[in-house]
Amino acid sequence: MCYKEKVKIVKKFFLAILKNRAESEDLQELIEKVETLEEINEIIKNNNLTPLEKDIEFVKIIAKENIKKNRSIGMMSKMALISIINKNQPIKNIFFGLVDYMAMNNLNK
Repeated sequence: MCYKEKVKIVKKFFLAILKNRAESEDLQELIEKVETLEEINEIIKNNNLTPLEKDIEFVKIIAKENIKKNRSIGMMSKMALISIINKNQPIKNIFFGLVDYMAMNNLNK
């Protein structure tokens, strides 16, 4: 999976969390314009984001299903990404875990 595809997945995940949140319109515009995982990290670090618990659980379910269905992600990477999502941690830590894994690993494996 190429870097641009990884960024696209992370952007989609993050935008899904921010969906239907009035205060996040500016953030949504910023996220749509980013081109690197580092830019997404900076946006998260610079904004105090507190998504609702039900939003988080909903997005986790969608993310896991998308990972399972994605043919360009290898079995080992699918298991690793899903295990990161399943962790009982704040969403920020889960998000950073996903970004770190995708930035440092070949997702085809």
